[in-house]
Amino acid sequence: MGETFYIFRNGDLRRKDNNIVIKTPEGEKKNLKAEVTDEIYLFGEMEMNTKLLNFMSQSKIIMHVFNYYGFYSGSYYPRESNISGYLLVNQVRKYDDGENRLEIAREMLKAASHNIYRNLRY
Repeated sequence: MGETFYIFRNGDLRRKDNNIVIKTPEGEKKNLKAEVTDEIYLFGEMEMNTKLLNFMSQSKIIMHVFNYYGFYSGSYYPRESNISGYLLVNQVRKYDDGENRLEIAREMLKAASHNIYRNLRY
């Protein structure tokens, strides 16, 4: 699981050497390594280009954008890697089978009770 970055400053967001570079109007630079980045939350006004968006898609980085008042405006999600729908079809088959669905629900409840027990012991 990677890191989540919250950006509250204004500036430029660019790709450079397979990293994401944040450059503020004051000239400060901050590098974000794409390998460890999962999400970016943008609260400031940023300028960016399509090279950055393509790179974020390849690296499977999600970007959430908020307006001046902090309200959610939208997100940039990379394209799903499972284009054929094979996984979705099999998930629907498991869901349609009542016995299989009940078995999955039992396993989920077992795991939840195990986690609750472990937390209580801690």
